[in-house]
Amino acid sequence: SAIVTTSRLNYVSPSLSIAFSYDSQTVNTLLPHSIPTTSSYEIIVAGANFGFLLDESPAIRVGDTSCESSTWVADSAVLCRTPTGAGIRKILTSTLQNHISSLTLSLTYEPPTASSLQETNGPTTGNNEVTIFGINFGTVDYSSKIHLQTNCEASTWTSDSALKCFTPSGIGENKAIIITLQQSRGQSSNLFSYNKPTASSVAVTNGPATGSTSLT
Repeated sequence: SAIVTTSRLNYVSPSLSIAFSYDSQTVNTLLPHSIPTTSSYEIIVAGANFGFLLDESPAIRVGDTSCESSTWVADSAVLCRTPTGAGIRKILTSTLQNHISSLTLSLTYEPPTASSLQETNGPTTGNNEVTIFGINFGTVDYSSKIHLQTNCEASTWTSDSALKCFTPSGIGENKAIIITLQQSRGQSSNLFSYNKPTASSVAVTNGPATGSTSLT
């Protein structure tokens, strides 16, 4: 807002407060639309009326978290160094002076993706600890869920690149691993197999040539 004062000869009229306002900034788009869960990834927020001076840089937020830094580029663009996070369709908010502008459902953190396992096989009875390696598991514990035929008996966050799963009981080979993190879902195929059935002994070791002998 600006104060407008008029003067004529020796007469000065009272000041008019809040009589003039600059157009509010608007956020139209951003690039890129998808970012890693780790911090300090640069995105360009494009729009209009971001100002013509460096010290007027709008403050940018992703969801409820402020960017690590917001840097004025031009009246039509601001650079944001993104905070850590997880999830999809985040609201991007720009605040300049007393003006607020938002772009809804605009930014998504990349989905969690498993790439390998410390152990690729496990017993059919389950409850076997398996470490899952990959990316975008989050820089803090977001209580991710891991599905391996059915949900893991327990899932433990270790880092942005490692999770632990206590396997459920099951059978079969080349199972997909599905990880859900803050509404974001990633699937990786053919990573885990349950051990194949193995016979170790039989109760009856001999039988007639005619067959039809029951074996245990």
